[in-house]
Amino acid sequence: LNRLVINCYCSFFQALFDFRFSRTVIRGTNICFQSQPFLTPQAIRECCYSRTTGVLVRDTEYGSSLLLFPFASELQFQENNRIPQSLCCSAGLCNLYHERRPLNSCTRFFPFFFAFGWGDPHITTLDNFTYTFNGIGEYVLWRSRGEIDVEFQGRTTIVPDSGASVFSAFAVQHNSTTVQVSF
Repeated sequence: LNRLVINCYCSFFQALFDFRFSRTVIRGTNICFQSQPFLTPQAIRECCYSRTTGVLVRDTEYGSSLLLFPFASELQFQENNRIPQSLCCSAGLCNLYHERRPLNSCTRFFPFFFAFGWGDPHITTLDNFTYTFNGIGEYVLWRSRGEIDVEFQGRTTIVPDSGASVFSAFAVQHNSTTVQVSF
């Protein structure tokens, strides 16, 4: 579960402009963002930043961590998250709590990029590389394999009397569900 929830940005200003984070809360001297539960509705990442420096906080009391069942009632949220953390840390056992819910780090964070295509296909990839591709056929544009399987495909066809190609359909498959759009 920890691997499926996006990691924290290294600074407050990076998180501020990413739509995948919201629900800003104040915890002690820190300001915290919570990730949106796109792939894991049972868990979110809370990323806390110093209000004075804007740097990701990794301390054991108000540090960034994985939160379970964020959309349960407030009582269930407290029982699943804040009370266990408070009990462990007040007994001097924060380290045991954080063995199960590791403090966040931004070392493995990758910034969000949009991938897109237009025209006779001009494509910008997720790593921000841009190129033109005039092939005709069906192609895998993006694939993720692992605990969550997602595949995004595109179809290109020739434009009559031009020799150019254009995107004519897209399909997304997640596990056994497929959605296709044709033009």
